Amino acid sequence: MDLQEAHQNRREREDAYGQCYERSSWKSLYLRKKRIISNWRSRAIQSSTVLRSGHIVAGNDRDNTLRIWNVDDAQPAFTLTGHMDGVRTSQVSDDGKYIVSGSTDQTVLCVKFDGERVVSSGNDFNVKVWNVQTGECLHTLTGHNDSIESLLFEPERDLVVSGGRDGTMRVWDVRRGTCIAILVTHQNSCSDVQLRGNILVSCYTDSDVGVWDIRDGGSRIHLLQDVSGRTFEITSLQWLDSGLLVTSSNDGFVKLWDVDKVIFVRDLVWDVDDAQPAFTLTGHMGHILTFQVSDDGEYIVSGSSDQTVRVWCGQTGVQRYVLQGHTGTVKCISLHGTTLVSGSHDQTLRVWDIVDGKCLHILTGHLAEVRFVLFDGKRVVSSADGDDFTVKVWNAHTEECLHMLTGHTDIILSLLFESERDLVVSGSRDGTIRVWDVRRGTCIAHLVFHQGSQPSGDFEVQFRGNILVSYYDSEVKVWDIRDGGSCTHRLREANGRTSNITSLQLLDSGLLVTGSMDGSVMLWDVDKGIFVRDLVRLASCGYGGYNWLLKATETLLVGAFEARLARSTNLMLIDFDASYP
Repeated sequence: MDLQEAHQNRREREDAYGQCYERSSWKSLYLRKKRIISNWRSRAIQSSTVLRSGHIVAGNDRDNTLRIWNVDDAQPAFTLTGHMDGVRTSQVSDDGKYIVSGSTDQTVLCVKFDGERVVSSGNDFNVKVWNVQTGECLHTLTGHNDSIESLLFEPERDLVVSGGRDGTMRVWDVRRGTCIAILVTHQNSCSDVQLRGNILVSCYTDSDVGVWDIRDGGSRIHLLQDVSGRTFEITSLQWLDSGLLVTSSNDGFVKLWDVDKVIFVRDLVWDVDDAQPAFTLTGHMGHILTFQVSDDGEYIVSGSSDQTVRVWCGQTGVQRYVLQGHTGTVKCISLHGTTLVSGSHDQTLRVWDIVDGKCLHILTGHLAEVRFVLFDGKRVVSSADGDDFTVKVWNAHTEECLHMLTGHTDIILSLLFESERDLVVSGSRDGTIRVWDVRRGTCIAHLVFHQGSQPSGDFEVQFRGNILVSYYDSEVKVWDIRDGGSCTHRLREANGRTSNITSLQLLDSGLLVTGSMDGSVMLWDVDKGIFVRDLVRLASCGYGGYNWLLKATETLLVGAFEARLARSTNLMLIDFDASYP
């Protein structure tokens, strides 16, 4: 990527994300990454590794060097020279003492490293085993007659598996330097191999997964094939501790297999692009900004920039009513039973009966565009944009404003209503969260989630019992609202990832699911204040796409993942078990 392209990408991101993007810490990280590239004379980076010290080892394809970068100031700490051609691969030892690099100058193309020995393959069709201390080549393993595309090193048993474009995989004893198994795949490409005991699994370009026994010269015992008939290339695979196998393919699917029983178990992740809609709702003349489905599924209600609310039959998709009356964009709606409340840029709220399509009441009093509305069947809770920093509580049937909750000094970014306990939670750009008793109209907890700073984007809260969860940039905080409120946990990952949080969902079990700008979806234990595991981890680490919305239950997650440059959104459905370990 040259410098001009980097600037063009930056402008596209700024156009897409506006002022929210201008204030985000993600932009600073992105620009640091671009400075590293531009400082290196805009050369193409072919490999990179992150050291425990926080430095980045990056290999350059054009000036034949490896450079170690300080992430904080985007300056190179030192440069490793010696290769006569582009550096294509690199690996760092676990203790950080050694860096191994591969280049198209015919020194090394693919490496595996255990701290004492390096196993490499190149375009000469050979596998070589090296002594790290002396640089001596211990063995040259010959037999392949085409390029080697995959390499697996199991140092505990002195075994190496190589997959070549010659249609074979070979299992080597690297202590003796001998081939102990030749596995004929009849495929010209083997993208990944995994070994567990004497069982080897390999994936090919034709969507099949081969299962092999490497004993007695090797033999194929199973061929795992997709029962759906799809023929997309398998790109990677991974054994689980349970003995099950997970595969991913370039059509976006992640699948679970039982290797012992030779059966496909289920899809873990699937792309819904090929799903056929039951029906399509058409009629709005502007952007649809909000929608809701009734609890019984009978009604679908939508609000639009065309200043209307439309009511649809949830079973057939037939439009029942066009609710007109607002003179501005309909920004938010809240449906309870067959009564709907809508909030608009015209600074009013309207109460509707969606059975007969009539407007029952108009609530006036906000001084700016209505941003949030929540309705429990009797009371309406709302807040607005602009200079109106209040939360209002209304009687939906008499149009009376019961309480005007004041205290915030900036725009309200999040609003939550728990009607059973008469509690409302509001989060503001002034850096505070307030918990209100809407029966009395008083503030019972004042939580400062970031002193003296404004959120760089959307802010969200989730509520369960006396526990409240909120996010600000890359940090998630857990609060106890009793006795005025206090922060009980700050949720941070053990490996120090600091990507901005974009959405969260608090599960009934007490676990929390969060989505981030780096494309990850993570599971947390709120009660213990610990990170449990990744549910989704994008290989692009957010530079190609990110997660911007998720909804989850204890066993199913739906996430919206957006591509940055293409500006397209894909839905991902994940079947998972929230329990752990």
